[in-house]
Amino acid sequence: MKESWDGPLNKIDDYRWEIPKSYNSGMRVPGLIYASSNLLEKIRQDQALEQVANVAFLPGIVGHSLAMPDIHWGYGFCVGGVAATTLDNGIISPGGIGFDINCLSSDALILHPLGYTLKIKEFEKIWLEEKISCFDFEKEDLINSKIINFFKKFPDNEVYKITTKTGKTITATEDHPFYTKDGMIPLNKLKVGDELAIYPFEGVPYEESSSEIILNEEKIKELLLKLGKGNNGNGLNQILSHLKKRGLLPLRYNSPQLPYILKIMGYVFGDGNIHFANKKGKGATSFYGKSEDLEEIKRDITHIGYNCSRVYSRTRDHKIDTLYG
Repeated sequence: MKESWDGPLNKIDDYRWEIPKSYNSGMRVPGLIYASSNLLEKIRQDQALEQVANVAFLPGIVGHSLAMPDIHWGYGFCVGGVAATTLDNGIISPGGIGFDINCLSSDALILHPLGYTLKIKEFEKIWLEEKISCFDFEKEDLINSKIINFFKKFPDNEVYKITTKTGKTITATEDHPFYTKDGMIPLNKLKVGDELAIYPFEGVPYEESSSEIILNEEKIKELLLKLGKGNNGNGLNQILSHLKKRGLLPLRYNSPQLPYILKIMGYVFGDGNIHFANKKGKGATSFYGKSEDLEEIKRDITHIGYNCSRVYSRTRDHKIDTLYG
């Protein structure tokens, strides 16, 4: 666990402090902490404030994710954490105060947002910095979610191993729920012949990347000189400066931006394009698709170190005459 929390806190008055929604794109409401400035120095010494921000992710949460003056590191919520959710689309979270149920084997594979899988036990040292892919039953889609806590314990309940007709296996405690045609059913209530929902994309095994350099300053200069761009005023220096500023030079196989660069390349070669207004004009990259997909592209681009415009949409009524009617 990190020794201290260094996120943003906006002072409201002498005894109230706010974690803004902008701290993390998944926050539905701000965090609100009740504490004096002296107490706040001690509160920052663990990750309890990160748990306040995590609680702000909960579906249906209203107002604020609250923390009382006794705030300190907890299980899911921080100790001293309070949250209210709406009746229509809110939740009840036993994980807020801690529980020892719904356990999976430490060897169970977890899907990472970048498409690779890791065993649960391999998240022990990295879970604070990582997200995982989870299925949102309300949206019927895969979403990326922060890990609220990491907890390991020898199970108190019976442990079972499920094997499906397609050969998939998973080991879990008897009270772990699985999604069926009749909703979420605890493992010990399942019978041979019952059908389970399985996410079709399995991901690829994680492999550590090397630090070998893919792209460096010399290669950029060489390319631009071949294109006749290397001697165009201060253009070359500006390009190199921009790339260095964003940590993109040198670019290595283990550079954190590389997976997002590869995703953007895939988008460009698919529903995107690069064009230039004229021979001397700056290039522009644009994408087309569903608004939620375009918002994901925006987030990917920020991981590379750049920002882009907001998503634009328009409705047009038109037709194309074809030779075949």
